[in-house]
Amino acid sequence: MEATQQLYFEPCPTIPYKVVSVMDGLKAFTLQEGTNKLILQDYKAAPNQLFNVYVFNNNNQTRYALVNLTTNQALWIEGDSPKDGGVIKSDPGQHPSSFLEIEAVSKGDWAGKACYLKTFCGRALDIKGGKPNPGT
Repeated sequence: MEATQQLYFEPCPTIPYKVVSVMDGLKAFTLQEGTNKLILQDYKAAPNQLFNVYVFNNNNQTRYALVNLTTNQALWIEGDSPKDGGVIKSDPGQHPSSFLEIEAVSKGDWAGKACYLKTFCGRALDIKGGKPNPGT
């Protein structure tokens, strides 16, 4: 198995983090009120836009859980779906898809400046349609 590149920061579970788009740093992942669905919105430092990052080490693999400040629930892919287009929400349970890989970008314009968030099946979290439009 290929080792992933070391992160350029060490996540601390007591610090709330925002997750922003590299295409528009003013847009952040946001839990939509009422649905707990993850969408992209203008960053306003609202609690539903902030996540604590918890580190889990198991079988020489490091995984991370992103727990929202508003719901105190981890992100997961609804139904633990390994397919493209899965809906990302917060949920109080622990699911296989609740544990993400955070991998530093090593090539291109964002090398050393950004990270990929990868799901349990190796797919990166991305923005539907590839455009940082609010609500996507």
